[in-house]
Amino acid sequence: MIVALMQKNRRQIRSTGGDLLTIGYAIYHLPYPDRVSKPLDMKFFKFNTSVARSPTFINLREVSCRFKLPPGTYCIVPSTFDPNEEGEFLLRVFTEHENIMEENDENIGYGDMDAKVEKPPTPQEVQETDKAYGIFLKLAGKDGEVDWSELKEILDQTMKSEMQMSRFSKDICRSMVAMLDIDRSGKLNYKEFRNLWTSLRQWKNAWILYDTDKSGTFSGFELREALNAAGYRLNNRILNVLMHRYGNKKGEINFD
Repeated sequence: MIVALMQKNRRQIRSTGGDLLTIGYAIYHLPYPDRVSKPLDMKFFKFNTSVARSPTFINLREVSCRFKLPPGTYCIVPSTFDPNEEGEFLLRVFTEHENIMEENDENIGYGDMDAKVEKPPTPQEVQETDKAYGIFLKLAGKDGEVDWSELKEILDQTMKSEMQMSRFSKDICRSMVAMLDIDRSGKLNYKEFRNLWTSLRQWKNAWILYDTDKSGTFSGFELREALNAAGYRLNNRILNVLMHRYGNKKGEINFD
């Protein structure tokens, strides 16, 4: 088979001072494709070597090579030589016989939550929960409910230092009220607040597990792992939308 990797739109970028990226690719054999994650994770690359590679990583518009491989399932991984470089590309594969080719990406849906995410609360977390419930009862009016501003006050007092945050934003507090407000009162009653608090503790567990560099922010890779641990299966397209919508200029996303 012949594998060709071509860079797209680099001529337009050259007009603004850009240049061709240094590109290449590696080919991995998947003897049991149903047993590996989609897309392939760091664990796979740590314990598996490529069966073929492009001759070199080079700053040409196209890199192509001919390979002779036994029948099977393979994953072609294109990349730039330097990490964290972004660009559009076209991957073409020509084979002697008919083949089935598709993007090795996750199907959108729900999965099982990681046991470490929904673990029983520690004694310290029980104290934090009691503190949050106490503030709720203090702020709730005669109707026994809190609005978004009162919810913000509860979260700022109980979680901001733990999650390395300045404060929870107004928008996220309004969104949480809208999401958990089952009776559409515009506020959260005690039961609705308890459900929200349980979800927040689980998201906090996922955050601590997958904020591997302890930066207080998530990269796109860390976000995918955390969402998978929380039981959400999203593909690259949806993850890119989330990062562009909620991320900063550095490609990082905060807890809220």
